[in-house]
Amino acid sequence: MHLPELSEMNVERRYDWLAAGLLIALFVFSWKATRFYGVDTPLFLALGTFCLWRVGQSPVAITKPALKAYLLWAGWVIFSDFYSAQFAPAFARDSHWLLLPLFALLCAAILRDVPALVSLLRLTAAASVITIALHLIIAAPDVSNWIREPVFGHVRYLSMAVGVLVIWLYDDEQLGKVARIVVSVARFTGLVILCWAGGRGVLLALAAAILVQITLFANARRRALVFVLEGILAAGVSELISVGHAPMGLVNSLSRSVTAETADGLSSARLTLWSSTLKRLGDGMGLWFGWGGNGFIRMGLARGFIFHPHNVVLQILTDWGAVGLLLFANFLRVAIRPLTGLNLSTSNAALAISIIAYSLITGMIDGGLYHPQFLICVGIAFAILLAQPGKTDVKPSTLVISPAPMILVILVMLVTHLRMF
Repeated sequence: MHLPELSEMNVERRYDWLAAGLLIALFVFSWKATRFYGVDTPLFLALGTFCLWRVGQSPVAITKPALKAYLLWAGWVIFSDFYSAQFAPAFARDSHWLLLPLFALLCAAILRDVPALVSLLRLTAAASVITIALHLIIAAPDVSNWIREPVFGHVRYLSMAVGVLVIWLYDDEQLGKVARIVVSVARFTGLVILCWAGGRGVLLALAAAILVQITLFANARRRALVFVLEGILAAGVSELISVGHAPMGLVNSLSRSVTAETADGLSSARLTLWSSTLKRLGDGMGLWFGWGGNGFIRMGLARGFIFHPHNVVLQILTDWGAVGLLLFANFLRVAIRPLTGLNLSTSNAALAISIIAYSLITGMIDGGLYHPQFLICVGIAFAILLAQPGKTDVKPSTLVISPAPMILVILVMLVTHLRMF
């Protein structure tokens, strides 16, 4: 009588670990697959397939208010995409955002079933940073223009990607001795890359993320001085391997800030970009309805590598309009309500808040939240919070959603991406 139950439990555990392995693979693929693929179809296919498989394995529970708020926001997004008169490309871009809440819920369930997954993702982040560094070293002799570096195609994207990986590496207390060494080596390597690349926005965002960890997590506070000295040493090493490009390097970045003659120069022309976007938003009804996914391009403002407004608020306004911004803010407000009372002083919670802080800052000044890779990182961060014990659950208003409609919606998203690809 007990043997079938034990066998069934073993099957469930195998499924849990399979789901954990697939999430780790998606985590790696999120940075390996991204090289400005337009709407990042390869990454979305991986994300959609992961969600499609997991939906059939795990029930999805959501509060009624959150579901209502989501449907209002999602309905408006689809309307904005239709209003753009280019529904397929617009919806293909927005599908990443629409799938993100489901992804976070699915990941939270995996993290509850496999508590060791956060440590495994931490080691995966360390291995990813070391792999990126080795790729840069091996490809160095053939690179003529380091602004278009060989891993991500652009040095600023390199900075954002390495930065969000480095955040994982500021706590190693749950790891063994060898794993701690790997994490420490990867953290220092990542800092060298970031200082060498010279992106001011990313360094600011990383500093804020580290400050969040130090503020929230006692173990990080005890090592604060070590982190500061490590950063200074990494900055020194980065100058020794400088490639001589003016837009790169920590010293060059500081010099650009000190010698800037105008506020626009200090912001690397961000102020001009934002003002031109705001001016264009005032034309017609687009301010209210938006131009659909990738609205910045549809507005005719894209130039070269500038294909988004480098500001998540303006990005939402150009895509979904002011109504869409308000509906999204309302959904976010309702969705995070169950996290009220969560203990943020734990290792996992501090990590999650740090990732969100980093993503918000890069999203506001570098356009980090334009790219699906960083949306996936944010989804995992929210999943870590949702999986934490001690959070407040509103059980009477919780619904368990049937997988059938979710599978249908994901399939429609995948078909749209395949058509675009």
